[in-house]
Amino acid sequence: LSLVVRKERPDLASKKAALIQQQNQFLIRIGELEDEILQRLAAAEGDITEDRDLIEGLENAKKLSTEINKQLDQGKKTSKQINMTSEKYRPTARRGSQLFFIMQRLVMIHTYYIYSLNAFVVVFSSAIDMVQNEDKAAAKQKKGPKLRGLKKLQSFTKTIIHSMQRFPWSHNILLEASHASNIDMSSLNAFFSGEGPEATKLEVFAVGDVVDTSFGVGKVVEKHIMHDTGLPKYKIQMSSATLNGKPMMFTLSSDSVRKYTNYAERTTRLSDKITKTIFNYVRRGLFEQDKLLVTTLLFFTLQVANDRIDEKLVNSMLFNALDEGAAAPEEASGWMNLQAFQRLSNVCTELKSVIPECDGVMAEFVANAGEW
Repeated sequence: LSLVVRKERPDLASKKAALIQQQNQFLIRIGELEDEILQRLAAAEGDITEDRDLIEGLENAKKLSTEINKQLDQGKKTSKQINMTSEKYRPTARRGSQLFFIMQRLVMIHTYYIYSLNAFVVVFSSAIDMVQNEDKAAAKQKKGPKLRGLKKLQSFTKTIIHSMQRFPWSHNILLEASHASNIDMSSLNAFFSGEGPEATKLEVFAVGDVVDTSFGVGKVVEKHIMHDTGLPKYKIQMSSATLNGKPMMFTLSSDSVRKYTNYAERTTRLSDKITKTIFNYVRRGLFEQDKLLVTTLLFFTLQVANDRIDEKLVNSMLFNALDEGAAAPEEASGWMNLQAFQRLSNVCTELKSVIPECDGVMAEFVANAGEW
């Protein structure tokens, strides 16, 4: 999940990583303050109420502890909002983990089929890049004509140089994705202090734009510029909230309005691209005799994981197990062996909850074995 969020929403990922690091530093600092207070009290001599340095030190420690606790509370609220948005990418992260564990099990088919975590992460990330590049290409087409001449050559050269950068295979990419950098920490400090470009960067919307708010999804119907701040203020018509049969209206400031993202559509698109890219990556390294087997394994695993096929149907088809306690009727012994009857009995028993028609098949068969 951290990798998907880092690719799709780097602003949230960097803020989340910096928050974790900052909270850990605050907790360490609080522990140091407590130790410092205890040490000063233990070393104090005589009447501590007359020790001016000790009292001033305790007051400073109390002020610093209060500020740290405020920062921790604010960080918890911000972290909760980040987690709520990040969780919307959970279906894509789940698809990635499903594909990875399928790849890990391929070594049971042949010892050649061994894949590292970093190799998977590179292919996984490239699939997300493909979707993002498609979005950028679509946006460029809306803006104007394609690049020509020197600009086209510069864009092509930049792409080639970027693709030729050596990849650090010895690094743990997933671990690095969850760590905060100096840039993350500076952005977080600017966000909390209300200073700097990270804190003042707000999106501007036009009338008719679909936006996301704390009250739900809505559409901008009016836009006004506030004279005191110069920032826009929007009148939003809610899509789902109604009052007396009419859509509810809210007037919200610019910091309460966000760009709308259809997360269900976005995660489906990402999951499809990731599945196709990883399948092609694996398929190119398979022996011809194993391609159909791996394709079947991939298909049924994903279908069962997504609740599109009941697992009992797949198990019944793959294992074809016997109902060893079932005895075939005498009328069927002449044309059906015992194992075939026990397999039929097992299918009807296992699948009657999935296919209701299977419930009466065995009774019908036993009663009319001769006709069958």
